[in-house]
Amino acid sequence: IVKVIQHVTKVEVNKATMSLQVGEAERLSATVLPDNADDKSVIWSSSDEQVAIVDDKGNVTALKAGVIDIEAESVDNPEAYDICEVTVLQPATGISLNMQKCTLTSIGESTELVATVTPEDASNKNVKWKSTDESVCIVANGTVVAVGSGVCVIIATSEDGGYMATCTMTVSIYDSVKGVKNT
Repeated sequence: IVKVIQHVTKVEVNKATMSLQVGEAERLSATVLPDNADDKSVIWSSSDEQVAIVDDKGNVTALKAGVIDIEAESVDNPEAYDICEVTVLQPATGISLNMQKCTLTSIGESTELVATVTPEDASNKNVKWKSTDESVCIVANGTVVAVGSGVCVIIATSEDGGYMATCTMTVSIYDSVKGVKNT
């Protein structure tokens, strides 16, 4: 009796790309062709095990922010393989500002607020800025400009997670004609 061995010709992973957040896990599967191949086993591997790991069943676990490839390779035919590009995102966990209070003393005077989104390796560090009273201060990209006397709050909100940090702005203008401060 002669046994004809059917070798693997192709491996197909069920996803070409995948996004996970740090700590998340998802299972990939591999289809081995032809259907009548004798040895349909595959070896799973990660191009960077610092970013994500994969077990022998295709379970991918995200460890830190980055982009890597997860590969499924045929044991029977190492030239038959497929990959899934995995993007691991680190979600934001908070935001802070370099100042919580600030006083400006003239129209047009400005100050720079610096927002720090945490953790340091957060994938999306974009921040939205808002003034609670644009007749007192206006803000764009962290630059606050005094436009009138009064008190307002500058709010920095992280795009990822909606975390907020605030700085109370006081604009106290000295009126040289009257010799008094306008508040």
